[in-house]
Amino acid sequence: MRIIYTYHRNNNRFINQQTWHNSNKIYKTYQELSFIFAKKNHPNIPIILKTNTEGWKFVKELNLPWDDVNICLDSFNNLESNFWPYIKTKSVFEEKPPFLHIDYDVILEKNIYNALKPYSVVYQSPEKILGHFHYEAFVKHYKKNLEPSFLAYNAGLVYINTNTNRVSKVLSDYFDKYSGLYENEFTNGMGVEQLVIPNLLRKNNKSKFTTLTKINNSYNSIEENNSVLQKYNSTPILNYPSLGYSHY
Repeated sequence: MRIIYTYHRNNNRFINQQTWHNSNKIYKTYQELSFIFAKKNHPNIPIILKTNTEGWKFVKELNLPWDDVNICLDSFNNLESNFWPYIKTKSVFEEKPPFLHIDYDVILEKNIYNALKPYSVVYQSPEKILGHFHYEAFVKHYKKNLEPSFLAYNAGLVYINTNTNRVSKVLSDYFDKYSGLYENEFTNGMGVEQLVIPNLLRKNNKSKFTTLTKINNSYNSIEENNSVLQKYNSTPILNYPSLGYSHY
């Protein structure tokens, strides 16, 4: 079991996870808080950073005691700026299970591992497709490939303890073959990351698939000058007490 972060940076186009957090100060604040809580509450679980050369030059300024830093994302440096979901998703599903991938703005205020262990796949939360621009656009464009019953699943937290070979095939099909067919590459990336792949995993794992929280359609406003970080109103995983989980 490992806890993994993915961070890709390119100063020319600011390719990054969650590009709307377009502030060095905000990124460093979140990453430091996220790491400190993850390490404090999971002292025996290695925490690994996957990044590119430019990303590591930036992150190492925080002097965080990573258990391992894997500079393996330089091959993505020439991708368009809206393709960051592809970088993250490709990085995640190259890992050997079991692992927990969390975004840099996820705070694990308590140990979460025992709650995850009974399952093969855990995502943060389901999200409704209707009313969400990127999901609706993706479903409309690829409607022949999707089932009407699909929900999207927020990938702020992804726990995997199952074979993911079929996921690699999906990534190849959607990104390598279909990239460019739809004009918004962010929509393509988000649709595959949070709709196609989790539903494939849900179908293959059935009772061993769950989410950490219930459907939540609220969104946080992130403002650099706002000193109060506003939390999601999360509800706990099925039958578990509050796990102290926040995604900003």
